[in-house]
Amino acid sequence: MSDFLKLVLALVVIAIAGLGSWTQSASFRDFLRRRRAR
Repeated sequence: MSDFLKLVLALVVIAIAGLGSWTQSASFRDFLRRRRAR
């Protein structure tokens, strides 16, 4: 496995983990509510 592939894989994992925690946070629900209200 090349170093570049390892870097991309790490970035993808971090992005998914960050997105998951952000989706469960209250700010995301508030953001959705605001979009729906418009």
